[in-house]
Amino acid sequence: MNKSTSSRDSKTQTIDSSDPKDKNNSNRRAHNMRVAPSCVNPGLQDISLVVSDGAFVRPSEVGVVGRLKCQGVEMVQSQYCWTPVEPDSVAKRRWLKTLGQALAAHFSLARGRDKFTLADFPKGYQLFHHVKDSVQTAYLFGYPTKSNVKLKFKTAAEFLPHLTWLASQGEMKKCLCKHCQSEVIDLKYPKTKEGFSPPPRSSFSWSNSFYCRKSPNFIFRNFDPGSHSQEKNSKKNQRVQDNHQEINLASYDTHQPEIPSNYRALELVWCKLDQPKDNKIRLDCTYWPGICQKTHVAYEACEVLDLSTRENQPGPPRIRKMEDGTSATWTTKKEVHKKLYWSIQLLGLSDSVVRAESQILPWLYRPFEEPAWSVVSTGKLPIPEYLLDASKPMPTLASLSNPVIGRLHFQLALQTGAEIEETWALAEYSDGLAPTSLRKSFPPIGTQDLVRLKLLESPPDPAAEVVSLDSGQQILFLHIDFFWKGPYSDSTIVGGWLFELVPQHNTKSPQDLTIQGSGTGQTRNAWLMQYADQIPKGACTSHSDHLPPAPKGFQFSRITPAGAIHHVDISCIAGRYYSPKVDHDRLARLRYHFATKIDSSPSLKSNPETLRRLASLLGFGIGQDNFMRFTKLKRTREQATVEALRKSKRMVCLILRPINHHHLEKGRGGGIQAD
Repeated sequence: MNKSTSSRDSKTQTIDSSDPKDKNNSNRRAHNMRVAPSCVNPGLQDISLVVSDGAFVRPSEVGVVGRLKCQGVEMVQSQYCWTPVEPDSVAKRRWLKTLGQALAAHFSLARGRDKFTLADFPKGYQLFHHVKDSVQTAYLFGYPTKSNVKLKFKTAAEFLPHLTWLASQGEMKKCLCKHCQSEVIDLKYPKTKEGFSPPPRSSFSWSNSFYCRKSPNFIFRNFDPGSHSQEKNSKKNQRVQDNHQEINLASYDTHQPEIPSNYRALELVWCKLDQPKDNKIRLDCTYWPGICQKTHVAYEACEVLDLSTRENQPGPPRIRKMEDGTSATWTTKKEVHKKLYWSIQLLGLSDSVVRAESQILPWLYRPFEEPAWSVVSTGKLPIPEYLLDASKPMPTLASLSNPVIGRLHFQLALQTGAEIEETWALAEYSDGLAPTSLRKSFPPIGTQDLVRLKLLESPPDPAAEVVSLDSGQQILFLHIDFFWKGPYSDSTIVGGWLFELVPQHNTKSPQDLTIQGSGTGQTRNAWLMQYADQIPKGACTSHSDHLPPAPKGFQFSRITPAGAIHHVDISCIAGRYYSPKVDHDRLARLRYHFATKIDSSPSLKSNPETLRRLASLLGFGIGQDNFMRFTKLKRTREQATVEALRKSKRMVCLILRPINHHHLEKGRGGGIQAD
C-alpha cells in the first residue's frame, strides 16, 4: 500500500514527516521541501525550498585588474573583482548537485541518492566568483546579519548545515553552520507557531506573499511558485497553514546598478545606430529595436570647472567668450568620471553593440513613422534563408546594403518587438531582479519600482476586490511593494502605495492634499482612499520612502493613507516611470517642453497625438495615452522570446508571399502600431 502511494506521488512530492509513525524521527523532518522531476536535467529530481532567510547580500564590486591611462590621467584599480556566477555554469551545477544529494541522504528519501539535485539556492542566496590573477573561486553570499559584515560560505559543505536547518524548520540554536554557531546574529528572535525562528533580517518578501482581501483580518500566506500540479497535490495532502506572526521584511534594491540607470537587463529599447563614414549601409532609420544585456562601467577623463580658484567664483562680470568657444576667465581641471554603457542585442540581426545611456530610448517612445517603413511585396523579394532554416546565420547590420532588404529586416525587428511586448511572466530572482518580480513585456518591473497607471479596460475577474481606475485625467503612479498571482486564477494583483502628480507650487504636504485637504483634491481622491486596506498590526512592509525625482515643476503626492496599502490589477500598469536623473537629449527636450508653460518656449514639430503619447511616457500625462500591450502570460522569458521570434519570422514570410495575404490579416492581432 505504501509502495503504490509512493509511486502515485512520484512526480511531485511534499516532504512532510508528520505521520504519527515517524514521531521518533522528528529531528529529521523536512516541512519546507518540494521534490519534482527536473526540467533542465532529465533523469534527476529537483529539490526546492519554499522558505528562506536569504538577505540578498552582494559583494562590493571592484574594478578589473591593471592600470589605465586616459588622456594623461592615470587610474589605479584593484587587483581582484567579484563577478556573479552564470546560471548554467559548471560551478553552480556542482554546488547544487552536492547539496541535493546531501539533503536526500539526510532526510532518507525513497529514491536513489545519485538522482537528486537542488533546483536552485534558497531565495536571497547567490553564488559569486572571486577573480584574482585569472583564478576563480566560488563563494555563496546571502547569509543575514545585523551588521555590515558580509558573511559567505566557501564550500557547499559549509552551507549544508544551514540548508538542512532551513529544510527541517528547526530552532535557531539547532543550526550547526559556522556562522550561526559564532553568534553573529541575535538568538532571541520570537519563535513562530511552526517552530521556525528566522533571523532578524530574514527576507520573507511581499513578492512571495499576499494579502487576502476576503477575510476581515489580513492573512499572510506563503506562496509556492511551483507548477499547478504541485499546488493541486499539495492541496490534497495538507491544508495551507496561515502564519499570523510578526513579519520583518528587509528592504533591498538589487536591480539597480552602481551608477543610476533608467533601464534594466532584458529591457526592450531603441538603440541608436552609428552612421558609417563609407555610407555602405543604406538605412533610413536612426534607431533599431534591441534588448539590453549587461552593463559596462568605463572610466573617462573629462574637463570640469575648477571651483577652487578665485577666477571661477561667481561674480557680476559677464564672461567673455573667445572665438574658439573657450572662456577667457574660467579655468578647468581634468577629472576621471565613471560612465555607464549597455551591451544591446539588436532584434532580427546577429549584431551586439555597446551604447551609452544617452543613445538609448524607451520602447514606448517609438521613434519612427510607420508609413515610411511599410514593405510593399511584389512577389519578387527573396525570402532570407535564415527565415526558413533556423540553422542559417542571421544577417549583420553591415550586410544591409540594399534599402529594401534593410526595411524588410527592420520590419522583422519591429514585429519581434511587438510580439515580445504582448508577453509577460513572473520571474524568479535572476539577472539582478528582486524575487518574483514582474517581467511585464520585457521592461522588467520589480518591487520598489514606481510605475504609471492606466484605466483597467476589462477586469479578468469582476468579483475581485481590487481598484479599477476611472477614466479621469488624474496622473496616478504606484510604488510597488509586492506581486501575487493565484494558482488557479488568471489575474495578478499588485500591492503598493498610490501617488498623484501635482504642481510643485502646492505648499501643502501630501497628507494635507489627500486626507485633510478640502475641495476638489479631497473629493477626487475619496473614492481611491476608500479602497485602501489597513496593514495588519505587527506586519512590516518593504516599502521605502525613496522615490525617483518627479518631473520638473511637479511633485508626487501620496494618496494611500498611512498604515494602509492599495491593491490594483496588473492590467492597470501602463509602464515603468523613467526619471530625469539620466536622460537622452530627446527626452530632455521633451521634459523641458512639458514642464515649462512660457509662451516663448520652443515648440516641438510633432502632432498633438504624438505629443500626448510622449507626455504620458515621461509621466506628464495619464497612462491611458501610452501603455504596454501585454496579454499573454508565459512561464519563462526564454519561452516568450523564442515564440516571439518564431511568430515574427512567419509574419515576414507571409508579407513576402502576396498570395497568403489573407492569412497575414488574420494573424495581425499583435501587429506593429505607431503608438
